[in-house]
Formats: sequence, C-alpha cells, structure tokens
Amino acid sequence: MDLIRITAQGEESLSEFYAREAENHRQEGRRLRARVLDTMVDLLEYLRTSVDAPPVYAEASVYELRLIPGDDDTLPTLATVAAAVAGPKNAGFFIAYELPPAEGPWENAWVQGLAIDVPQAAKMIQIALRRNAHAN
Repeated sequence: MDLIRITAQGEESLSEFYAREAENHRQEGRRLRARVLDTMVDLLEYLRTSVDAPPVYAEASVYELRLIPGDDDTLPTLATVAAAVAGPKNAGFFIAYELPPAEGPWENAWVQGLAIDVPQAAKMIQIALRRNAHAN
C-alpha cells in the first residue's frame, strides 16, 4: 500500500518529507523527535513493501498523517496516523478513525488506539480504512 502525498503539498514524497524533518530535528539536537519521525519513514516503507492494498492519499504535517480518499484536502478524513512516544525507548503511533453513525454512541464519535510498533500500526491502519465512517 502506498500512501501518496496530496499534490497541493508539493512534489516531495511523504518519506522524503519525514526523513528531511527527522534530519532537521537531529541537527537541532532533538533526538527523540527525530526518532519519532524516523518511525514514520519506517511505517511508510513497511506499508509500501508489506501491505497489499490500493494506494491512499495523505495530507502530511510534521507529526500526523491525515488519510483521505483522493487528491483533495477538502475530502473527509478516513483515518489519522500520529507519531507518538510509546515508552522510554519506543516510538509508536496513534491511529484514529471516525466510527460509522450506526456504531457510534454519539454523532462524530472517533476511536483511537496506540500501536507500539510498525507492523501493529499497519494492521490498525488497514482496519481503520475498512471501518471508518467514510469507507465505501
């Protein structure tokens, strides 16, 4: 599964963006932040090489990806992936998605979970893409 950066954010790929941001943090002495961003690069590579699924578009910010159904930032959010510190030595990911109206206890209910490694994050992303309020 490829995550494709939306056109409006320029030609730099998601991996290039996160690798550059990680290097900037390293140069500024922010090792933990750099490591967290390195895990985003690892996640993108794992999804690309290990998950057989159609490509998904993403809008990137430094610590979060917003997955959307097309190359347009006004489209609804399918899921979010946020880099996180999951312990003293581990960077992880918060994965969140909006529940379908019939499943939520109230309007616009979201579920969020913490993945402590890349393979677990990939599984959670796949579930979020299948089960979110905007899934086809």
